[in-house]
Amino acid sequence: MRLGICTSPANAETIARAGYDYIEPALNAVSEITDEAFAEVRGTFAAMPIRAEAFNCLFPGSIRLTGPEVDSDRVRAYLNAALARARELGAEVIVFGSGGSRRVPEGFSHDTALEQVAAMLKVAGPIAKQNDLTIVIEPLRAAEDNLINTAAAGLELATAVGHPNIRLLVDYYHMRSQNESPEIIRRAGNAMLRHCHIARLDGRRWPKPTDDEEYGAFFSALADIGYDGRLSIEGSTDDLSADARESIAFLRTATE
Repeated sequence: MRLGICTSPANAETIARAGYDYIEPALNAVSEITDEAFAEVRGTFAAMPIRAEAFNCLFPGSIRLTGPEVDSDRVRAYLNAALARARELGAEVIVFGSGGSRRVPEGFSHDTALEQVAAMLKVAGPIAKQNDLTIVIEPLRAAEDNLINTAAAGLELATAVGHPNIRLLVDYYHMRSQNESPEIIRRAGNAMLRHCHIARLDGRRWPKPTDDEEYGAFFSALADIGYDGRLSIEGSTDDLSADARESIAFLRTATE
């Protein structure tokens, strides 16, 4: 299993020294900058000791994906530009969380909103394929999103979209927040599960062996399906260098 951290290129050297395989920065930080600014970013990424194999935050909050203000032409244009840039920076996986973009407006139909997101993903799938990328649907806890809150809902959506470049992400933190069983990992299997996130439930901190958590069931489910993809830490830290070393030692042991 490849291990990474959701962080910026500024931390890539520290992360690499700790033994991680990649970083996972935010795509919306580079997706709409000027070509000149992007050229500088490209140089920064090229100089990193490890690659940005995954990106999160596919959409900025300014792009609506649900509700009466969806601009399909703008969404398509954004996807073409953003995914091309992601691939140019070395990405293989793009995380679709973007709770601000997909949040259902008050009074708007939940079913219609889900149809809108499914339609967007049907557009995104072929664009992702053109760029050799896989987009993974990230379920978010109810405090952050009101549309796709469980891995079961994410799996159902990915299955309904039916495109090989649209798959599922499972996040330990969000699953625990929603009291969702790791059994969903076995249901999804390797055919649909393409990326994972992890953080401690309490405080959304980086995982440690001393945490009072249910990591064992999560990792057992991943082992049962033979998952050997990527696992990114997505959480808070007060000491990047020390926590990076402690967390990777724990994760390497847990995923053996």
